[in-house]
Amino acid sequence: MIKIFKYIISYIGTITLLILFTFCTQNISGKENNVIKIEPNVIIIGHEYNENGIMVACYWLNGQKITLTDGTNRATANAITMKGNNIYIAGTESTGHGGQVSYYWINEHRITLTNGEYYSSVYDIDVLENDIFVAGWDMEANNNIWIACYWKNGQRITLKNNDVLRTELKSISLVDNNIYIGGYVNLGFRPGLGSIDACYWLNENRISLPNVTYYDYASSIIKNKNDLYVLGGKFGQDDDIVWYCKNREIIILENNNKFARVTDMYIFNDDIYISGCIEIDDEIIVACYWKNGKLVYLTDGKYDSQSSGIIVY
Repeated sequence: MIKIFKYIISYIGTITLLILFTFCTQNISGKENNVIKIEPNVIIIGHEYNENGIMVACYWLNGQKITLTDGTNRATANAITMKGNNIYIAGTESTGHGGQVSYYWINEHRITLTNGEYYSSVYDIDVLENDIFVAGWDMEANNNIWIACYWKNGQRITLKNNDVLRTELKSISLVDNNIYIGGYVNLGFRPGLGSIDACYWLNENRISLPNVTYYDYASSIIKNKNDLYVLGGKFGQDDDIVWYCKNREIIILENNNKFARVTDMYIFNDDIYISGCIEIDDEIIVACYWKNGKLVYLTDGKYDSQSSGIIVY
C-alpha cells in the first residue's frame, strides 16, 4: 500500500513538472501553437473480483488497474479524495466471521472506524481543513437495523430518521461551512410516496429530490460554482435508470439497461465525470465512467467489477 501511494504522488509530481515546462516553453516562444496540451489525470476507485471469486479493492489510474488488497478477504474501496499531496480512501473489508470493518486511509496510514463485530459500510469521504468526514451506515447489533451516520475525525454522528425503515448515506460534501449528504430513505410502501425516496440532507435537514420513479437513490452530491449537482438512479424494476440532477433538473445518462449504477461525480474544467458500472453481454457487470455523457469501460468484462469514486486533476 505504501508503494502505491508513493507511486501516485510521484506521478503527480511528474505531471506538475511537465506543466511547468510547458508554461515556460509558451512564455519563451510567445507562440500559442507551441503549448503542449495536457490531458487531465483520472483516478477511479472500486473493486474487481479475482479468479477465486473474491472482491479485491483497486483503483484505475488513467485506465491502468492497481490493486489495493491481496484478495484474502472481501474488500471494497468506495471513495477517494485528494487534498494537497494527501490521498484519502474510504472502504470496507470483511472480517471472515460475519462482520465487516469500515475504515479510511490517509496515504499509507489506515484508520479504523468500526470494530467489525457487526456490519457497517462507508461510501464517501471529504476533508475540510483538518477535519475528515466519512459517510455511511453502522449496526450496533445483528438486527438488520441500519444506523444512518457519518464520522467526523473518527467520531460517529447519527442522523435522526425515526420516520423511516432504512436510511443509507452515499455521499458527503462540505461547502461554505454546510454539510451536504446524499442518499435515500426507505419509506415503506406508503400511498403517494412509493418505496425508496432519493434525497439529501443539508445540515441534517432532509430534502427530497424530484423522483424519476418510486425506486430512486442519490449517490453523490457536489456544489460547483452556484450549481448544486446530485447524482443518482433507479433500480428494482425492468430497466435501470441512471441520472444526475442539476438544480433539481433531471438529466438521464442511461435508461435501457437491465443493470446500471452511478456512484460518484467530479467536475473538472466544466467537464462532468461520473463513475459507476453497467451490465454488458452475458450478465457481466463492468466498471465504467461517463465523461460528459460518453460511456468509457474500464475492464474487459472477464470478471464483475465496479467503480465507486472518481477524482480528476
